[in-house]
Amino acid sequence: MTDMTAPTIAVIVVAAGSGSRLGHAEPKAFVPLAGKSILERALEGVLGMRDAVQLIVVAPADRLAETRQISERAASARFDQLGRSDAAVVVVAGGATRQESVQAGLAALSPGIDTVLVHDA
Repeated sequence: MTDMTAPTIAVIVVAAGSGSRLGHAEPKAFVPLAGKSILERALEGVLGMRDAVQLIVVAPADRLAETRQISERAASARFDQLGRSDAAVVVVAGGATRQESVQAGLAALSPGIDTVLVHDA
């Protein structure tokens, strides 16, 4: 982070589901929507927040590398738009249920976080 102020807000983006209700061959978060994955679009929205945030992305265990690439691309876009890179991004593996995935995200929180938002991608 280039900003000396540590984030006090965290956003957990839960993207570990199978997306079975969507009826697509891959998890919903990785389905393309107008040239970008649904996950990347969700991350761009979160990273567009005015305040510095800790961003925790919870993804399927077998898609962590891809999730890191998508997260880095979205964080780079934040730097290009805002001229700063003050979002701390962490990618963790999700669990078997949404609750377990949110729990994995909560376990990755940095000290000093006082507000947590949870978003389904």
